[in-house]
Parts: sequence; C-alpha cells; structure tokens
Amino acid sequence: MRGKIVEETVFTCWNDRERGIGRLIRRIVVDCPDKLTITSFHRQLFVFTGFVFTSSCRIVGEVEVPDELVENARSFIRAKEEFNCLREKFEGLVR
Repeated sequence: MRGKIVEETVFTCWNDRERGIGRLIRRIVVDCPDKLTITSFHRQLFVFTGFVFTSSCRIVGEVEVPDELVENARSFIRAKEEFNCLREKFEGLVR
C-alpha cells in the first residue's frame, strides 16, 4: 500500500507548547479510508487510525508500505480494541 510521510511538530505537554519547545516527528499515513497511522517515537512504534491533517503537518514524501507492517499494525489495533473492552473489569479491581 502507498503511504504519505508526514512531518509534524508534537509537544509532550501544554507547558512545552506555550514555550514553543516541540519535537519534529515523521509518521506514515497509509492511503486507506481509516487513515492508518504509524509513528516511531522514543524507540517505540505507535499505531492509530483516523489521522487528521492540520496546519502543523507537512507531507514530505510517499513510500510503498510493506504488507507485513500494515497487517501487524491492523492486528495491533484490533487487539487494543479488544483489550479496551475489559476496562470496566480493570476499574472494578482497582476501586
């Protein structure tokens, strides 16, 4: 699948935003209806859907995203959704 390489400045907290202390990151947004997004940050991969392009985003290129990366990202999202369905059980344990 094709994906866009997107640069965006992110802030770790509100205070950093006020001071203008941001970090430039690059994401891959896969060209599909759900806008599958893969980001590497602090040596970890983050995956989510529904990326919204804002004025702080800049498309810097396009790449062919390996099927393995897309399939694993989608599997991760499904597993996360299933796990989040257990939130009430977790909250019942920690009350």
